Amino acid sequence: MNRRWLFLPALSAVLGAAAQPAPAFDTCFDYCINQPPYCLSSVTQEQQNCRDNCQQMCSPGGVLYNKWNSASPAAPYGAIAYGAGSGAPGWAYNQDSASKAAQVALANCAQHGDDCKIAIRLTHSCGAVATGAGGTVIARAGKSQQEAQQAVLSACRIRAGKSCAIQAWTCSP
Repeated sequence: MNRRWLFLPALSAVLGAAAQPAPAFDTCFDYCINQPPYCLSSVTQEQQNCRDNCQQMCSPGGVLYNKWNSASPAAPYGAIAYGAGSGAPGWAYNQDSASKAAQVALANCAQHGDDCKIAIRLTHSCGAVATGAGGTVIARAGKSQQEAQQAVLSACRIRAGKSCAIQAWTCSP
């Protein structure tokens, strides 16, 4: 019986330690690169673009800079725009409204093409756009960057075979 009383405090300590929140990030850039879609290493051009995007967004006046330095919680809306003919991607995340997210995604896409359309809208989720043979363009959402990318590649491969490739992805908290 005495051992039972020793076991309960030990179990409470272990469970309490496991329930502790993750440490906060020290900088906006650290926060950005640790959010889905993760871009910690700069092995590929896509990952380097992600890091460059975080650098820009965390600079004074950038979208995340303003949010990081304010007391308000991160905005939940995001969107991905894609130009099927031009291959131009554009995305937005951490926006205050669905319409603002769509506007920002379209504006980012328009910098690279003139045929941009919203492919997917996001709220507290991740999304990805993939293209494949025959002009196939598919968009899917998921709870994480990995889940969204797996879903979109799976759906694209059903329609267009092995030629599918992810063109854009983003997550909005």
